[in-house]
Amino acid sequence: MIPTQRGTPVPEDSIVRLPGVGPVRAARLKHLGIDTVADLLRHVPRSFEDRGGLRSIASARAQSAGSWVVVRGVISRSTLHRRGRSTLRIQLKDDTGRMEAMWFRAGYLSRELSSGVAVALSGRLSEKGALVHPEFARLKTVDAEVPMRLQGTRPVYPLTEGIGQRLLRELVGHALRDPMPPDPLPEEVRRLAKVVSLAEALHAVHRPQDLADAERGRERLLFDEFFRLEWNLCRRNRARRMLPAPKSDGRGTGAAALVGELPFPLSESQRQAVEEITVDLARTHPMERLLAGEVGSGKTVVALAAICEAASRGWQSALLAPTDLLARQHFRTLETLSPRVAKSSVLLTGSLPAGEARVAREHLATGEARLAVGTHALLSEATRFQKLGLVIVDEQHRFGVRQRQTLQSKGDRPHLLVMSATPIPRTLALLSFGDSDLSMLQPRADASGEVTTRLVPRNKRRAGLRWVHDRMGEGQQAFLVRPRIDGEEEGAEGLFREMAELAGEESVALVHGRVPAGRREQILERFAEGHLRALVATTVIEVGIDVPGASILWVEGADRLGLAQLHQLRGRIARRGQKGYCWLVESESAPAGSRERLETLVEVSDGLRLAEIDLAMRGPGELLGLRQSGHEGLFAGLGPGAGKRIASLAERARVAAEAMLDGLRIPSGEERT
Repeated sequence: MIPTQRGTPVPEDSIVRLPGVGPVRAARLKHLGIDTVADLLRHVPRSFEDRGGLRSIASARAQSAGSWVVVRGVISRSTLHRRGRSTLRIQLKDDTGRMEAMWFRAGYLSRELSSGVAVALSGRLSEKGALVHPEFARLKTVDAEVPMRLQGTRPVYPLTEGIGQRLLRELVGHALRDPMPPDPLPEEVRRLAKVVSLAEALHAVHRPQDLADAERGRERLLFDEFFRLEWNLCRRNRARRMLPAPKSDGRGTGAAALVGELPFPLSESQRQAVEEITVDLARTHPMERLLAGEVGSGKTVVALAAICEAASRGWQSALLAPTDLLARQHFRTLETLSPRVAKSSVLLTGSLPAGEARVAREHLATGEARLAVGTHALLSEATRFQKLGLVIVDEQHRFGVRQRQTLQSKGDRPHLLVMSATPIPRTLALLSFGDSDLSMLQPRADASGEVTTRLVPRNKRRAGLRWVHDRMGEGQQAFLVRPRIDGEEEGAEGLFREMAELAGEESVALVHGRVPAGRREQILERFAEGHLRALVATTVIEVGIDVPGASILWVEGADRLGLAQLHQLRGRIARRGQKGYCWLVESESAPAGSRERLETLVEVSDGLRLAEIDLAMRGPGELLGLRQSGHEGLFAGLGPGAGKRIASLAERARVAAEAMLDGLRIPSGEERT
C-alpha cells in the first residue's frame, strides 16, 4: 500500500508525499519517469512560454495573432450556449476597450465567470482578436495584482495522459519549497565550469524570471549530463594509459612501405590518420582510436596501412566485419591494393566450408597468417592467434562491447581501431568515443558520382516507380527501401510484390531482418554481382554492401528515417562515378515539419553538415545515448549554434572531471549519476 503524505518531503521520497498525488496519479507520473520528488525536479520543461506582462485591452488587441497577452478587467457580459459543446463566452472590458474570451465544454465555469466579476486572463490571441481557452484568475478588485502564474516566462512540460501542465506546475511548486537535492559539484568546480548551483538551476528552469534565466538553469542540468559522461570517459582513459602495449619485435616501417606502393596518392586526411595510427602503435600503452569517415572517404586503405604497420612490428591483425558480404568485400579490396598482404591473410566467416575454416584457423594459430578478415567466426573459441597485436572493428555500432572484448582477449592487450561510416559532428564524436582518440576522414573528391535528390509527391508515386522500372530496363540497378517489413504503406513485403508484378520476379529480390542471414547474404551478393536489377529492402542495407552498378535509391516513408540514416542509404548508390538518383516519398500520415527536414537532404549532400543540422534539430540526447526520460527539454531547441554550445559545455565538463580526478573532492557513485 502506498503511504499517505506526512512530514516534509525530501528529494528521495516517493512522489506520493506531495499534496494531491495518490496511487492513480503516481501511476500516471511513472509514465513520465517520475517516481520520486527528485525525479520531478529533474523533469525539465521541453520549452518556455514568454507570456510577457500585463497589457491594456487596446494594447493586447493590437498584437499579431498568436501573440501571448495578459489582460484584466470586469466581465460585462457572460453567455453560456448549452447546445453542442456548451460554449461559455464573456466580454471583458477595461478603460481602453473590450475583448471576447471563450471556453468550450465549460458550463462548470459559468458561475465563476459571471457578469460583474473582475478577472485576469492569459492566453494566445486568435485571428479575430479573441482569447480561446485562456487561463484565468478571479480578482478581488479590477486593480488587484495579477498572479504570477498567468504572466512572465512559464515552463511547458512533456506530458502524459491524465497529467496536465497546471498539475505539473503545482506539483513542482510544492517540490521547490522543500529541501533541494545535494549538489554533486563542489563550489570550486562550479566556478571553474562557470555554472550555477544545482538549487539555482532547478529554480531557474521551473520558475524562471525570464528566458535568459531559464537558459542558465538548463545549461547547468545539461552540463551535469556531459560531466557524468566525461567523468567515466576520463577514468577509463587514464586506466587504459596505465596498461602496457604488446611487445614490438620490429622497427615499424610497414605503413610507410604500403603508402609508397599504392597506385594512387592518399588524401590529406588519410595521410594524417595513417601518421596518427603509426605513432599510436609505437606507444607503450594500447591504442584505442576511432576512424570516422563516411562512405568513400577511404577508411579501408587507412586500415590496411595499420595492418602493414602491425605486421612490421611482429603482430597479427584481425579485421572484424558485421556481415559475410562486407568481410568478403574487404578481403577483395586488400587483394587489389596489396597482393603481398593478401598472401599472408585468411578469410574466416560463418559460411566458409568446415575444411577451409579449419585450415585458416591453423594458419592463425601458427602465425603463418598475419591477418584474419572475418565476421563473428573470429570470436569463436576455436579461433586462436599466435600474437594478435591489432584489432580492427568495422561498423563498430553493429557490435557490442562484449564482442569487441572477446576478440581483444585473444591477444595480450592488443591495439584497437574502430571504424564508423556514420556521419557525426566532431563534437559528438569526441563525446561518444571520448576514451578513444579520434581520426576523421574527409570524403575524397573522386569517391562517388553526382546524386540528384528529389521529393516525390504521393500522387506521383506510381509514375515514379514506372520511371525506376524503365531505368532498370536500361541496365541500371535500384535499391527500393521501406522502413518496416509489414504494412500496406510502409512494409517492404508489399513493395516487393508491387515491383515483382511490374518488373518480373526474376529481376527483383527482397531482404529484411526476418530473412535468414545466409539467404540474405546470398541475395545481397547476387545483387552486388549484377544478377538482379532491383533490391527491395528495409534499412538492413544501410551499410555493408558495395554494388558498383547501383545508381537509383527509392525510399518510401522517408519521413520515418533520420537525416543521417537517409544519407547513409544515399551512400549506397553512384559509387563508381556514375550519375545517381535518390527519390524520397513521404508517408500519407507524415508528421508536421517532415517535408522541411527532407528538403534539407535535397539541398545538402555533405554528411557532416547534415549531422550538424540533425544535431540542431534533435539535440545530442539521442545521438549520444544520454538519459532521455524527463530530459527532452535539455536537448530541445539548442538551435543553429548547437555544435558550438555543446563543444563549450563538453570542454568545460572535461576540464571539471579532470580537475576532480586530480585532487578535488571525488564524488560518490550516487552523486556522479
